Amino acid sequence: MHHRTRIIAAFVGVAALLASCAAVAVASGGGPTVTVRIEGGSRTLLPTTTVHVPGGGFITKNGAPQGKCSADSGAGALNVATKGRWGGSFSSSFGDYLVTKILGKTEGGKTAYWAVLVNNVAAQTGVCGIKLHPGDRLLFAAVSLKSKGYALTTKAPATAIAGKPFEVKVVFVNAKGVTHPLAGATVTGGGSKAMTNAKGIAKVTQAHAGKITLGAAKTGYVRAAAVTIKIRGK
Repeated sequence: MHHRTRIIAAFVGVAALLASCAAVAVASGGGPTVTVRIEGGSRTLLPTTTVHVPGGGFITKNGAPQGKCSADSGAGALNVATKGRWGGSFSSSFGDYLVTKILGKTEGGKTAYWAVLVNNVAAQTGVCGIKLHPGDRLLFAAVSLKSKGYALTTKAPATAIAGKPFEVKVVFVNAKGVTHPLAGATVTGGGSKAMTNAKGIAKVTQAHAGKITLGAAKTGYVRAAAVTIKIRGK
């Protein structure tokens, strides 16, 4: 990830943190409905959650001037999703927040930072500058300075049969929003564990009937959102 992009992403993370404690004046009318997911360095802090963003008002925490950070922006979505549990500082030169803490986890930028991705692509502005559209998917993730911060996604069947292998495909989304198969990703869930091949495909076998939740991860990438599969009896 380029140095400028890392700086922007860091400000995004701080912006989200400050917005949580920010005083928000909400106007009448609702903003867009979006989803928010938060991935910490070692675990998921908030699974995919649908939020209704305020239709007006501003985030004014930690010195943000009235009118500078709209509550219907990415900062507002973070504020709603975390119920204000985020923090950071507002930069007058960037005109945005630098998010450093989300849901109790701090990433100060020395080895990792809070990045924000919109529809799995890194945002090119801070959180206040993210203009939301209905159905947008926001992902806040603790990203190592040594990684590119690409997000993983999975494709798996809705149902499978106990004792029979089924395929799970794992891809990463690059900076242009293009997906590529990922080899060496680990798929886990329901007591099963498998690794993807060169085509990004892992073969998973679950012995017992029931619902299982699968996740996919690989060092240097943002883990995929969990998917649920119904395992039917033989």
